[in-house]
Amino acid sequence: MPIAVLPSLGEPGTFEVYCSNDTSIFPNVAATNLLSEIAPLSSGPTNSTLLRYTTRDFRHYSEPHVACSIPGGIDWKSIARDDASGRYVMIVHYDRSSFTYVSDNAGLSFRLLPSGDVPGGHYGDKDDLNLIHNKGRFVDMQIVYQEWTLRYCDNAGCDRRRVISTKTSSDGGNWSVDQGLIQPDAQDPPELQFYRIRPFYVGNTSRLAAHVFTYAPSPQQSIVGEDYGLQPSACSPANDKKWAKMPPFKPYNPRCENGESKRSC
Repeated sequence: MPIAVLPSLGEPGTFEVYCSNDTSIFPNVAATNLLSEIAPLSSGPTNSTLLRYTTRDFRHYSEPHVACSIPGGIDWKSIARDDASGRYVMIVHYDRSSFTYVSDNAGLSFRLLPSGDVPGGHYGDKDDLNLIHNKGRFVDMQIVYQEWTLRYCDNAGCDRRRVISTKTSSDGGNWSVDQGLIQPDAQDPPELQFYRIRPFYVGNTSRLAAHVFTYAPSPQQSIVGEDYGLQPSACSPANDKKWAKMPPFKPYNPRCENGESKRSC
């Protein structure tokens, strides 16, 4: 699974591609030229590995290089780099905890950074974590839980919702407290939650933007009424009578002035 794509500092025009691999077979992209195809390179360890590739055109790739290997199931989260110092920072989750790994040799190998706090606090309070380096600091933007009474319960319960947290760090090991939470405002649906965020640069500038995936549950049938259309909560044998009351579905078929199908106009 791709984790990060970074322009190479030492080879202009070349990109570094980092992918996770939880199998015992390393994808030999150099033999297939496609990340989606797997050609056995060697029988690797059962550890979870971080593979590093390089490419200039995203069609032809180098052979895989193992940049990190950790026993057991690993949730590789995100990688960012400080171009000035050349330091790479990576956050991973395993053993119900989060850890910071760093690289100071062009991303060829990562080591555990034992000091400092990993962003996010408790392990269960981390959903989607993304690092980016901006204006001399590492920026962590992730989805966290906020205490909140939900009208419509979801798989996280009824007393919390997902919002966006932002933290900063100068070295990737010691992180600030939340720099304010990004949360729904008065113009948003009352039950809006944030499920995924991807920060990125706007063109060749230092300005940050982000693509955010949001979610708002469907309201209960008793609130919107039957004229709104049946909601998933009404799709059960106990609601067969409601289904019978609904008018038959009529597909929209635009017509010409003479009554013929629009396709013949």
